[in-house]
Amino acid sequence: MEERNYDQNQSGRLANQAQLEDLLRENLRYSQAIFSDLKKIKRHMMWRTIFNLLWLILILAPLIIAIFWLPQLISDYTKQFQDLTSQGQGSLDLLNQLQQLKQ
Repeated sequence: MEERNYDQNQSGRLANQAQLEDLLRENLRYSQAIFSDLKKIKRHMMWRTIFNLLWLILILAPLIIAIFWLPQLISDYTKQFQDLTSQGQGSLDLLNQLQQLKQ
């Protein structure tokens, strides 16, 4: 009787060990799949970071530079334009001089 119980225990242990090995293999497959997905996600995040930096350099940096540079440039051009338009006398004098040269 004891031999029979021992055989049953031994076969139960072997069955449990086989189940445990199957579970470990399945766990290893899942871990490998997760690792492969994680590598893809990491690669995607790297490219996203690179494109974000390129966006900052190509789009945002010129806008920031323009904020500081354009007001001075615009004021210079408006000053030149005002010099031409507000002193209509000078432009009329130039036109009169041109007409006199034609005669």
